[in-house]
Amino acid sequence: MAGVALCAPTPLPTALEPVAPSNVRRVWRRIVTAAGVGHVHVHNLRQTHTSPRLTQRRHLKVTPERLGHTSVAVTAGTYALVLPRMQAAAVA
Repeated sequence: MAGVALCAPTPLPTALEPVAPSNVRRVWRRIVTAAGVGHVHVHNLRQTHTSPRLTQRRHLKVTPERLGHTSVAVTAGTYALVLPRMQAAAVA
């Protein structure tokens, strides 16, 4: 890797320092633009992570904990769109 400069434009945060939301958005826009997938919100990653976990019948208590939800009911209410697919799969 001769001739390649490996440096960050700003100091990298430690595990205890929060990352500025504006930095997350800026980097996310660059990633989405480079991928050519159009306008995608960072929050979509959360949904992309959660829906398969629910349809694959992962432990019901673990998913809400990973999302920071206060209860299983909050997760069920938020991701109710996934439930009809789960019902259809259970009958099949």
